Amino acid sequence: MDRGIPLELRRKLPDERVERLRHAEVGLFRDLSSKLARWAGDNGQKVRCARPSLPEALNDRAQDNWEPLLAIADAAGGDWPKLARDTALKISGVDDAISLSAELLADIREVFEKRGADRISTADLLRELNEDELGPWATYNRSKPMSPRQLAKRLGEYGLKTSTIRIGMATPKGFLRTDFDDVFARYLMSSSNPPSNPQHRNK
Repeated sequence: MDRGIPLELRRKLPDERVERLRHAEVGLFRDLSSKLARWAGDNGQKVRCARPSLPEALNDRAQDNWEPLLAIADAAGGDWPKLARDTALKISGVDDAISLSAELLADIREVFEKRGADRISTADLLRELNEDELGPWATYNRSKPMSPRQLAKRLGEYGLKTSTIRIGMATPKGFLRTDFDDVFARYLMSSSNPPSNPQHRNK
């Protein structure tokens, strides 16, 4: 796997439908292969001699794997150079587990911002996270929504735990917005500065 570029797939929902490749338009792949061959003939030497800039956030092996694709993107021009590097950072810039935990933090921050609240119950937080059917949390639990236990395990990587909070007259388990201030500041960075391993977090 370290000599390839992994593409993570998600199990489709029961009501989702996909178009099967065997039902593709007649001649589609013949036309594509012809166009690719023509492009390779016109740009092969340019790609062969290219030395594309490589994102520093990628390790040496990932840079080796992405270099030919970045060279092709540079030769194609337009939006492709930026799109290719953004994709390289998203796919290979950080460990998958760490990346998913950082995505969870980003989604939690978005929930707080959307609600304009300084606290939220665990039940309401999970309801918000699982609401997006296209997001990772709606199918996180073997194609079912993320559970309270799974949320606690992910946030535990950052030393975050639920506590009893007051919302009106109720006192559910949940989180204060200030509970996240430190981890948001430490781990939610721009794509050019991927989050570091939460296990290395300063105590």
